Amino acid sequence: MLLNYYRRWKFALAAGPLGRVWREEVRPARRVARARGQLRGLGRRLADVAYLLRLERVVFFLQFGLGFALAAPRWDLADLRLLVLAIVCLGPCLYGGLYALNDAADAAADRLSPAKRRRPVAAGRISPLAARRLGMALVLTGLGLALLLDERVFALGLAFAAINILYTHVFKHVRWLDLIFNAITHPLRLGGGLWLGGGLTHWPLLAVWALICLANSGVKRLYELHTAPPASRPVLRRYTAPQLMRLLAACQGAALGLCLCLFLPPVELVLAGAALLWSLAVVLGYRWPIAARVVALFGR
Repeated sequence: MLLNYYRRWKFALAAGPLGRVWREEVRPARRVARARGQLRGLGRRLADVAYLLRLERVVFFLQFGLGFALAAPRWDLADLRLLVLAIVCLGPCLYGGLYALNDAADAAADRLSPAKRRRPVAAGRISPLAARRLGMALVLTGLGLALLLDERVFALGLAFAAINILYTHVFKHVRWLDLIFNAITHPLRLGGGLWLGGGLTHWPLLAVWALICLANSGVKRLYELHTAPPASRPVLRRYTAPQLMRLLAACQGAALGLCLCLFLPPVELVLAGAALLWSLAVVLGYRWPIAARVVALFGR
């Protein structure tokens, strides 16, 4: 009986003036707070997707634009449209999907690495199945758009996809090939821009950039030798610090020799010299805080 009295009193209170005040003031505040929480959750999910696709790495396709500019110094609107659409096909679409597929495949190993365990798949914020589905959809979209755009862009897309898939499933476990296939996509971006622009006469600059990229790939492995457990990347057990330092010295020496002996044109010499100085700074100071942050960013 007391329970029935309480229920009647509660119903009367809710239907009365106080109940109307509560509905008019408290409920809207709760709706606003709920909407804010939903927006924050949506923002975190979008940030996880952006991290999964490494959208910030689209900046690496500036190499593609640089190669295009060197090969075709005079542009028109059609050239600019081709360049922008090619970067969209190969960057956010194709490469974003490849990064998602790689994270799904490496989730178990990434959980063991201090630098990679915060990745969305490794941290459990995105499931491996969702990452694979998103990755496959983006890769197929990128290849399809590239095929519609230009056969050269489609060929570059196939090359990028093949290199990354072979690296993820085969070559990342093989000493030295791990470094080569990790570095090769950067000179391929520059060479792809040169090819799309209509000329490969700048091959000395391409050779210098390939050596610098190989040295930078060695720096990443040297950094991981000091910071990551071998279980996070089993191939680390096959490298030693002296071996990697000899590789870095050989690559830097060969790049410097090409700059001095091939008599590069002024623009190419400035570009090669700037890249060589930047690489030397990273190689010599990979244990410094700033260099360590740069290496960690490239290894995200």
